[in-house]
Amino acid sequence: MKIEMKSNMKAVMRLKCILLATACSLAIVAASNGAKKTGMKKNKKSFKGLTSDMVRVPAGKFMYGKEGARIFQKEFYIDRKEITVCRYNRLYNIAYKASFGSCGLSADWNALNRRYNNSVNRSDWSTARDICKAAGKRLPTEMEWEKAARGKDGRTYPWGEKTPTCEYTVMSEKEDGRGCGKGWALEPCTRPGGNSSYGLCDMAGNSCEWVQSKRGEKGKDVHIAKGGSAAHGPEFLKTWLRFEDGDRVYEGEHYLDLESCRDYGFRCAWSRSDYNLKLLPKRK
Repeated sequence: MKIEMKSNMKAVMRLKCILLATACSLAIVAASNGAKKTGMKKNKKSFKGLTSDMVRVPAGKFMYGKEGARIFQKEFYIDRKEITVCRYNRLYNIAYKASFGSCGLSADWNALNRRYNNSVNRSDWSTARDICKAAGKRLPTEMEWEKAARGKDGRTYPWGEKTPTCEYTVMSEKEDGRGCGKGWALEPCTRPGGNSSYGLCDMAGNSCEWVQSKRGEKGKDVHIAKGGSAAHGPEFLKTWLRFEDGDRVYEGEHYLDLESCRDYGFRCAWSRSDYNLKLLPKRK
């Protein structure tokens, strides 16, 4: 009888231990799931904040370069509009731990950049890169920029095939001169009729835009920009043109004997996946 009672008590104890261990395991799983959900919410909120004024460009093929090669591009996000002088200064403070002030400028800045709500147009490539990084983003690759400008149908200009005028872009016209008569880059998005098929402003004219990609020439990497500026006429505003960090404009297989860009601005990009600049197709 005593042996039987002891046996029953041991069985009860084992059962209690099993139940207790199960309860602990369930509690740990629940806590872990709760933490994951909380983390997901935070990441989702952070993601929304990062891309709030960006445009999603879906994965797919598009026409790249003057030759119109069909190239596949992964999904990415790109700023809807160019970086303004005010935003440039705020991010400059973060990137370089400086104290420009929210819309203040240092004394040595060019007068063309004293219009705080206008697109910045006196940036070098390395500063553009660092400012995008301070925003949690990066410069777009040339392929990304070109797809955002050309759309799926390989447009010559962001708005289509119509000849560039001040109705579509901030450019240099014979009648009005530089910047459609204003003399400089204007505020972003003043010409909605010239938006790309993805809804991006000023992908032609206003400010030449730095991209992440470089073009190798004679063993030397050259930074490039896209889009043309307020100082350029129609021949400079084609979506496939490259403005090199120097005095030349490159179109397909040859250089144009025309004035290069002096007014450099930029917009930033972001993607879920990593990219490798070495994998970009090289033009002949």
